[in-house]
Amino acid sequence: MNARLPFAPPGRQLDGRELQKLAATVAGAEEVWTDLLEYQAHG
Repeated sequence: MNARLPFAPPGRQLDGRELQKLAATVAGAEEVWTDLLEYQAHG
């Protein structure tokens, strides 16, 4: 299990509605993924 996730992985394939809910949960938990972003200046 990935300790960064704000929930335990389901351990099974998700249907469309479940996958949308999971994606929204991860998107809302910015502390989980923002440090993984790479910023590049464009100029």
